Amino acid sequence: MKSHFLILLLLLGAWGLKAQDSLSKTPFIRFEGLPQRMVPTFSADARSHRLMLQKSTKELSFFGSMGGYFPVFNATVLGKTIQFSAGASTHLTLKRYVRRGEVLNVDFFADFLADLQINTNWYLRAGFGHTSQHIADDAIAIGIPVKNYVKDYVQLQTVHRLFKQKMLLYGGFFYLHNFKIGEVGIARDWSKKVMLQIGTEVDVYRITPILVTYVSADVKFRQEFDFATTHAFQAGFKIKPKQNKTTRLAYNYLGGYEERGFLYNTKCNIHTMGLYFDF
Repeated sequence: MKSHFLILLLLLGAWGLKAQDSLSKTPFIRFEGLPQRMVPTFSADARSHRLMLQKSTKELSFFGSMGGYFPVFNATVLGKTIQFSAGASTHLTLKRYVRRGEVLNVDFFADFLADLQINTNWYLRAGFGHTSQHIADDAIAIGIPVKNYVKDYVQLQTVHRLFKQKMLLYGGFFYLHNFKIGEVGIARDWSKKVMLQIGTEVDVYRITPILVTYVSADVKFRQEFDFATTHAFQAGFKIKPKQNKTTRLAYNYLGGYEERGFLYNTKCNIHTMGLYFDF
């Protein structure tokens, strides 16, 4: 009996040492630098971070942005991956005339995001960001009054890939903890308001392995206007969609309240054709 008990103790000790050695080789947290993107661009969102050039279909006006969305590192904890990213972009409007052109606005955006991968088709996104939007010198020269437009915000969203990843669906809210709008002689503080956002993108038809038709939509419900909307629709072609990066050629419609800060309390009805590079 004593020999059997001794053998049992030796076996348990050997198993414990093996388990301890296995745990020591499996780190609690693992980091990966400069990873591939987990969450794609929200294509119909007019303020997504990307390189873009749009031409109005009704007048000689151009809308552009320079920027991108860059994953910095992944942290994997207990089998769950969190991707930390930074995004930055500058958006502007160029009004073109016969012999000259005028840049009307220069809008800056910066976001810091953390995307938690729940499974291969579901992500939770949290982050904070800032935008500062200004009129350009050309706009001052033609008499547009100087305005101040600043937002600091936090966001929380849920992102889903459905139907074998042929459909993207997202939704969430932004809490605008610092939101100030004004112009000379007028000051307005709209802080502590929220903006709700929902959107989708659907792959319609794969023409070739590198060319896909799609449609997308984005709606923002803005508390400062009693939850009236800024809404957008996009339809076109995705070229070489790979690892959530793609080039797009698309028609775009933007309606509802303006995205541009110097026109914050007016409504728009903008139809464009554009080329988009989602990095």
